[in-house]
Amino acid sequence: MYQAQKALDNAQHAVKDGGIILWIASCKLGLGESTFEKWMLGHKESRDMIEHIKSDFQLGGHKAAAIAMVLEKVKVFLISDLEPGFVKSIHLIPYQDVMAAVKEALSLMGPGATIIAMPYGGSTLPVLD
Repeated sequence: MYQAQKALDNAQHAVKDGGIILWIASCKLGLGESTFEKWMLGHKESRDMIEHIKSDFQLGGHKAAAIAMVLEKVKVFLISDLEPGFVKSIHLIPYQDVMAAVKEALSLMGPGATIIAMPYGGSTLPVLD
């Protein structure tokens, strides 16, 4: 997840406030870097990471805080190999099936919703009109 965060950071530029990002990342190696893992697991609310980074900048913690800043604006459905309960504990909404996540997002956003796919999310910065 530590490396996959780059794609989430880029995707936030393609979604309106109140929207939904479907973050597809296997995460089969777990969260990754140890400081990032401590931050993701060690804050009761995601917004607590934003306050924490302001007073105690740490590499690794900065990526957790970046995820928290995205969560302040949009919902994030994580489609991964991680256990659903674990995904919830890190402030994300778990899915193990892409189509189930797409259907739920469309149901929540309504028939006028727009979908943007970013297959190389870590190296793609969307430019919207």
